Amino acid sequence: MRRTLVLTAIGLLAASPAMAGHDTMKKKGEKPAASPGWVIVEEDYFYPLRFEADEVFHDAQMHFRRGEEKAAANEITRAASWLNFAASHGYPETQKDLKAAATELTSLAKDLRAGNLVAASRIDSVLARSAHALATWHYFMAQQSLAKDEMTFAAQDLQAASVYLQSAAKSAHLEYGAGAVAMFEDVDRDGRAVDEGVTIEPNRVQSHLDAIKAELNKLSATLKKDAA
Repeated sequence: MRRTLVLTAIGLLAASPAMAGHDTMKKKGEKPAASPGWVIVEEDYFYPLRFEADEVFHDAQMHFRRGEEKAAANEITRAASWLNFAASHGYPETQKDLKAAATELTSLAKDLRAGNLVAASRIDSVLARSAHALATWHYFMAQQSLAKDEMTFAAQDLQAASVYLQSAAKSAHLEYGAGAVAMFEDVDRDGRAVDEGVTIEPNRVQSHLDAIKAELNKLSATLKKDAA
């Protein structure tokens, strides 16, 4: 089922040509009054961009390691825009962490632009928490799509959740075991399959939802322990 959604163009559209997501603030297809920064797009156009933030996280780390602080700050600012977008289209379970991560990213970018000393460990920990927050957001989106019997969207969001889980673990210098890696590969195959029109069974989606949730909880506990 194709759905029409509303998206704020501020920040994200400056970095990407098109973007959309689930809208919880307005009825589907309803354009906010006097808001020239809003665009109406089909949800289909969001999903090819669902890994964009992961690329931004990677580029930010690469620029920082090369001593390109201002370039890193620009990427981190883009990342904050993605977190703010997710928070504005999020769920009660995800908004707090998304907003907190966006605030951390904004502060980090400010310090980099000012030439303040920034430890690599700080960047790693902030990006890890940001990626985990996005993984959680995509998990809840997948859960919602499954409840609506929208298997394509569910599989695509699960694929994104797995990508951000792996990104978070990499930033935190953690490694997944063979079982988790195999699960991520299955989720990725399903995400690619639905892009080609293949139908995924609800039971398989539910199984992957359960597995992703377990990994989210494990990583959350580890990140909180490391931050203590």
